[in-house]
Amino acid sequence: QQWQEMTMPDKYYATGPAHGKYTHGHTIAGQRHRLGYVSDETWQRMVAQCEALQISANELTIRAILAYLKQLEG
Repeated sequence: QQWQEMTMPDKYYATGPAHGKYTHGHTIAGQRHRLGYVSDETWQRMVAQCEALQISANELTIRAILAYLKQLEG
């Protein structure tokens, strides 16, 4: 429940194994609300993609991955 006390909008990066894994982890979580509506499912896939590529995503990378995922979803 610790993540609820934080101002981070994304619980996936506020807790669990991914927390602190990337130097820009806080940035990833903090940017979600600026990217327009993103479903939890799509966001989790984006996070998984970042983990698979072992990257700390900046806003540009996040936008590129989300655009790619949206193309896949049709």
